[in-house]
Amino acid sequence: AIENLGWLLNIVMILGLAVMTYLAFSRFGRIKLGKDDEEPEFALFSWVAMMFGAGIGVGIFFFGPSEPLSHYLTPPPHSVDPETPEALHLSMAQSHFHWGLMIWALYAMVGGALAYSSYRRGRVTLLSSVFKSLIGSDRSEGLAGSIIDMMAIIATLFGTAATLGLSAIQIGQGVQIVSGAGEVTNTVLIVIIGILTACFIVSAVSGVSRGIRYLSNINLSLAFVLALFVFLVGPTVFLLTLIPSTFSTYISEYLFM
Repeated sequence: AIENLGWLLNIVMILGLAVMTYLAFSRFGRIKLGKDDEEPEFALFSWVAMMFGAGIGVGIFFFGPSEPLSHYLTPPPHSVDPETPEALHLSMAQSHFHWGLMIWALYAMVGGALAYSSYRRGRVTLLSSVFKSLIGSDRSEGLAGSIIDMMAIIATLFGTAATLGLSAIQIGQGVQIVSGAGEVTNTVLIVIIGILTACFIVSAVSGVSRGIRYLSNINLSLAFVLALFVFLVGPTVFLLTLIPSTFSTYISEYLFM
């Protein structure tokens, strides 16, 4: 799929970033995602925490360290030699490329469209409602709308399943490393998935303003503590130097990546 459809993925991601950049800096970027007299429902920290938890909360703690290391040892083809300073900078830039502007532009496109449709226009909170102006009310509430909603459910189902699977594997590996126990069995992974699913259901049923917000705030706070610990206890000067050099590599190699 990557070999045959990589070009399509790149085009979609580039167009998504271009569209959202235009919307952000045009007059449309000033449209409130709610009624004109409404105030934000959540504080900025809680809102960012929920976006962090939904967007990269699971993967960042595993792929955050492992992806740069992988690119450092095995750089992209026709780029730089492995295990060199150039590979270090490119590996960090490549990781920022995967976790940075493009993916968040796609998140913002779908989330912004749903928010505008639901909270600004007062439509039903379904993905088909977003297409009402494009395909008409009759079609969005008919067969075409049903197909759109079914595809959204399927995408959400597989996305959630992948997230739970990754979470269980990561937790299992963490238990194995910390405890020094043997290889984690499938039974243990199934138990972990069951516990995670139960926590997910409880947080979802309790609503965004309670369970999801509380868990997201705790999650982001712990992430900050962990990042501060690594920054202070680890090679602080090296990390400070790496930030601007990685950013410059990210900008200069953006189209190449």
